[in-house]
Amino acid sequence: MTASPRGSARLALTIFTLAASAPLAAQLPVGVRDVAFANPTGQGSTTLTARVHYPATSAGMTTPIATAPGGLPVLLFLHGFAALGRWHTALGDAFAGRGYVAVLMDTAQFSAPTQVSDGLAWFPALQAANAAGSGSFLEGALDMSRVAVGGHSMGGGSTVNVLAQNPGYAAGFALAPVPAASARDVDVPFVVVHGTGDGIVPSSSGESVFAALTAFTGIKALVLLNDDCDHLNVTGLFLSGSVAQEVWDRTARVLLGLADAFLLGDTAGLEETVGATARAEPRLVRLDVAVEAPQAWLAQAAPPGGTARVEVLGEPGPAALLAAATSGRVPTPYGTLLLDPATLLVVTAGTAAAERRFSVPLPIPAEPALAGLTVPLQGVALGIAATLRLTGGADLRIE
Repeated sequence: MTASPRGSARLALTIFTLAASAPLAAQLPVGVRDVAFANPTGQGSTTLTARVHYPATSAGMTTPIATAPGGLPVLLFLHGFAALGRWHTALGDAFAGRGYVAVLMDTAQFSAPTQVSDGLAWFPALQAANAAGSGSFLEGALDMSRVAVGGHSMGGGSTVNVLAQNPGYAAGFALAPVPAASARDVDVPFVVVHGTGDGIVPSSSGESVFAALTAFTGIKALVLLNDDCDHLNVTGLFLSGSVAQEVWDRTARVLLGLADAFLLGDTAGLEETVGATARAEPRLVRLDVAVEAPQAWLAQAAPPGGTARVEVLGEPGPAALLAAATSGRVPTPYGTLLLDPATLLVVTAGTAAAERRFSVPLPIPAEPALAGLTVPLQGVALGIAATLRLTGGADLRIE
């Protein structure tokens, strides 16, 4: 059964069993601490040092960490040549304020091979710090199944080389990266951000890293910004003036969207990474995307009487949006159906175009009683293997 977006949306919203939507998370206070851990691998720096930004009970140095059930997600950040991780205050604050523990590595200022060894060693070092009885302020605070790694310049290339020998990182990113021959071995979701205004590492380097990522999972993306984006503001360093701040704000939204999607399972952030909002960025030169696992998210909520928008991300070709009265969990040849098959409805079917987006507007009936409710949705689209796959779930919220 196929229906028009308007007709099926009205049907779904009037007969489905709806559940209250969850509020958006607020910006959290950020704590800061310096740490030093023994290197557990014997390869690289003897002592692993870093400045850690983390969600805290109150802002400031050495304030108590604000723990969460199941542990906090983690970002390990690798600095550029001759730099220190602790210089990246803007990046640390952006991630910690969102609920991540951001570990800004200080070691290996002048050696890419040492930085790669240290990047590999940090994963077991954080596991040890998180273990019961470690005595670290991170003891029991981390979810080591949700750890990303990213880097800038030399650190961007090192990030690629770390992930080629991945000890357990779930996603990665590179800002203005130097070339990295092992990009073909990276098997996690990955984003490259570079600017044509980079006078130190040309943007062609970031483009080559993106092109070489052939074994990625989830998605890969290249966000190429214009000449306003240089080698420093792309990573939040030395932000003097509104232009530099705006470039960094765009980079931060791209990175947080990736992390939220593949560490937290919140795909709504992909709107800022690869969605219509990302493509509307006035400084965008090019946004290249490839999709191994199709994704879906609510890109725009709406009140009763308004129009919501849901995005399905997939390779060019057929795509569809599904809905049901309640959630479910049914294995299928196309992946796990997260909707109740007894009440399954095809909201609309169409095509994901060259931008790899199938955008679905959903008019909401002008019924005030619907405010504050949700309805479960799921997409279907092609992955790079040219087979149809189900996305994860995407709840339609009526605000």
